[in-house]
Amino acid sequence: MLVNQPPLISVIVPVFNGETTLPRCLDSLLRQDHARLEILVVDDGSTDRTPQILAGYAARDPRLRVVRQENAGQGAARNRALALCRGSFVGFADADDYAEPALFSSLLQALEANGADIACCAYWTDGAESRLQPLPDRTLSAAEAYALLVDNRVMKHFLWNKLFRRSAIEGIAMPEGRIFEDIVFLTRCLARCRKFVLLSRPLYHYCENPSSTSRALSLEKRYQYLLATHEEQLFGLERGILPPRHQERIVRRSLHLVNRLLTAAPGPGTDRLLRSTLEILHAYDGLRLASPAVALRRRLVCRHLPAYARAYRFFRSLRKKKD
Repeated sequence: MLVNQPPLISVIVPVFNGETTLPRCLDSLLRQDHARLEILVVDDGSTDRTPQILAGYAARDPRLRVVRQENAGQGAARNRALALCRGSFVGFADADDYAEPALFSSLLQALEANGADIACCAYWTDGAESRLQPLPDRTLSAAEAYALLVDNRVMKHFLWNKLFRRSAIEGIAMPEGRIFEDIVFLTRCLARCRKFVLLSRPLYHYCENPSSTSRALSLEKRYQYLLATHEEQLFGLERGILPPRHQERIVRRSLHLVNRLLTAAPGPGTDRLLRSTLEILHAYDGLRLASPAVALRRRLVCRHLPAYARAYRFFRSLRKKKD
């Protein structure tokens, strides 16, 4: 790299059938005020006009690199790009969304000014109306950042409002064949993170899409979310930085999913999800719960599931009749 030349930032964009929103996303990335970008778009087997749109953009701007693969999911698409990207810093964008021109320059400046490995900015949620998702200006240790992520109120697990130093993500792969892979990926990155910096300036627009993988939560998706947050909890447990109240949250979430599965249509899929959910619940057998009611439910589910299932279904049927 030439002296005084700005570092290369790789921006990873997975896309599947994104013909309606992809141009807006790419236009916003190509208008970034950071001088050196490579935009890696992985077409995950699109069947609409996405390939033609990408070909047109790639022909006009050499900063855009296009990779096409058979449909394998967002985690696999992001892994493909991570293996190919050349930047010293790595960012992400979703094809449904768009970025402000100063997104990556501001995140990079914050990283370098604070000696941080990950930077994260506030963002807008655009739906029927725009809603600001605020953040404070603050520099955190990895443990402090982890606590905020687990709490899931001040800071979210999304990758698209963050910039990563390459050394913080080198060799870390996203789970494939799953959703909510960003939760697991970000948690693993924190193991290498020294500092995590927050920016209050909103620089990304998350555009709500009713059909996206993270919205309408089927039982399978609810289990996938439970699994991802359970793996996130294990990270904190192994390092002794997970507050007990957050462990209890996983127990509550597991019990809630058990209840849903007990009233779902029977079948191999439901049985599989129930067994897997119970495995996660049993991982917290030694946890002393603050709530006596939750502790009682856990004891009944773990030790007397058939009787609990009959009672729960009976009371659910009474409630439906009353309604």
